Amino acid sequence: IDTMQSALMAGIRERARRHGHAVLVQGVRGVFCVHFTELPIAHAPRELALHADLPKARRFRQLLIREGLYPGRGDRYFVSTVLSEAELEEALRRSDAALVDL
Repeated sequence: IDTMQSALMAGIRERARRHGHAVLVQGVRGVFCVHFTELPIAHAPRELALHADLPKARRFRQLLIREGLYPGRGDRYFVSTVLSEAELEEALRRSDAALVDL
């Protein structure tokens, strides 16, 4: 799970930056969050409330759904141990399409 999660987090981070979006991708084993912010790290929800672009995050979730990816509640993304390498690449491709339209 750690390898898949690291690849997914790094892939989303890299694609967001490639498309000009400031993004913070962080989490713990099995779950991570994507926040549109310049913050290098967030320790508390209050930091995100002050510095993250919540409407942009909401739009990103809508675009992911349009692309056939179903994010968890809020800004949480869950990783499964049954995720294959091909599914990981497909998820990143679909995430990229959402980020293009963001």
